[in-house]
Amino acid sequence: MMKFDPAVWGTVSDWTTAIATIAALIAAGVAAWFAYKAFRLQEKQDQERIDANRRHQAERVVAWLNFDTANSDVEMWFFNGSQLPVWDLEIMFLGVSRRRDQPIPLHIHKFGFQPPTDKPVMLAVVDHPLADDQSRVPRVRFRDAADANWVRDKDGRLNLVDGELPF
Repeated sequence: MMKFDPAVWGTVSDWTTAIATIAALIAAGVAAWFAYKAFRLQEKQDQERIDANRRHQAERVVAWLNFDTANSDVEMWFFNGSQLPVWDLEIMFLGVSRRRDQPIPLHIHKFGFQPPTDKPVMLAVVDHPLADDQSRVPRVRFRDAADANWVRDKDGRLNLVDGELPF
């Protein structure tokens, strides 16, 4: 029969220390994993807050067209409901190509600097009949106070644009 030799196998306290060390390493690994997940969650929330703050001004800038059917004028309206001005404002509205049934630019109007407004402002009257309701919502592009470039497409979606402002 084999005898228990503490010199070979260690004492009970040696075994207890070894098991406690392994348990501490596992607990540290689990804690590190939870800390990493919490950091990633906080980083995501911070980015969402930054994006929301960045969009705050741009979401309050809109333009639209009103039609006067009596004399076929098109009124171009603008509203900057933010607390800050916008720069490089351009408004374009589309017509429909008779050849290909595709949208084509009819007018691009550049207005430059636009201060905040407490009510909508009529910017221009354009003498041009439009073929369909597709043209009622113009495309709008501008630069906000944080020097970010924005485009609101004909469907009303707001997009942040890097670099040059496309249409």
